[in-house]
Amino acid sequence: MTYPLLAYAVGALVAFALYKLVRFIWNINTSPLRHLPGPPNDSLFWGNMRTIEKEEHSVVQERWAEQYGHSIAYKGVFGAWRLWTVDTRALNHVMTHSTIYQRPPHARYFLSRLVGPGILVAEGAYPLKLSFL
Repeated sequence: MTYPLLAYAVGALVAFALYKLVRFIWNINTSPLRHLPGPPNDSLFWGNMRTIEKEEHSVVQERWAEQYGHSIAYKGVFGAWRLWTVDTRALNHVMTHSTIYQRPPHARYFLSRLVGPGILVAEGAYPLKLSFL
């Protein structure tokens, strides 16, 4: 009698995982960042992250900015798009509109653990707690 319930639970988990995978792939393929210039993808799994990790702080991104322009898009892990910009107008817009451009909850949590609650993690409600920790 428990086997049908187990089968339903497994089916629901598989359906949820498939939904998340399709949504992730959809977001990568429809991201507006894909229209920005940037380096070619080095790896299907790692993207450009291995290239970035091999050199010192933002040396690679600065070289790419000289080659492709002030705002570039490159690939992160699993092909997720990442934006890197030195455009002062874009940076000013992001910094002055913190309600639009918030850090993800996990990034705020770990940053608050590192530097404590303050101006760097002043987005959202406090105390910041994550459900998966």
